[in-house]
Amino acid sequence: MRSSLFKFSMITFKTVGVAALLSFQLFGVNRSAAAASETQATISPVSVTTARDGNEAARSWFTEAILFDQRGRELKFYSDVLKDQVVVVNFIFTRCPGTCPVQTAKMSELYKELGNEMGRTVRFVSISVDPDNDTPAKLLEFADSYKAGAGWFFLTGEQENLDQVTRRLGAYNSLAEAHSPLFLLGNVSREHWVKMRPSASVATLAAEVRKLLAVDKEDG
Repeated sequence: MRSSLFKFSMITFKTVGVAALLSFQLFGVNRSAAAASETQATISPVSVTTARDGNEAARSWFTEAILFDQRGRELKFYSDVLKDQVVVVNFIFTRCPGTCPVQTAKMSELYKELGNEMGRTVRFVSISVDPDNDTPAKLLEFADSYKAGAGWFFLTGEQENLDQVTRRLGAYNSLAEAHSPLFLLGNVSREHWVKMRPSASVATLAAEVRKLLAVDKEDG
């Protein structure tokens, strides 16, 4: 286990393990406190710092769970999707009547805003929480309806593999309808992560992505 630093609002928590960290970030140890914070700011001031022991540690944590994208390509979650990228992650299902269409439309606008960065150093990762229904073909239809281009992955797969991935991202829920509505943004190689609530504007999301891109230059 690796020690990690939790920052949430004005309180600093020190604990052990990235799993606990991501779980706290996304859902909050104290649900009422988390809810209050989410209403106070569009950007929740959460940072993730973990021990820097290279790609092998990241591979072990995020796993090489086999998933499939909207074109039916078999992908290893860490190596083929996350590695060396700045990512915007959200959780969806194609039958979702609520937040999913709104979130996906916002990501489509964000895709346009980021322009040439997309597919090069930035990737979007939309993970289905309803794999029994969301086949690659259905995800492709869903992706096409939002004009998803290169660098935007819609992922599905075996329930066990998706559960493994969502747990490592701190977003596991056994009920599709109760999935996390938050955006999770990260610079994977630099281990910097932030969460954003779904009401964040496209401009705010774009600014946060660019901050994560700038981390490489600052640390380099």
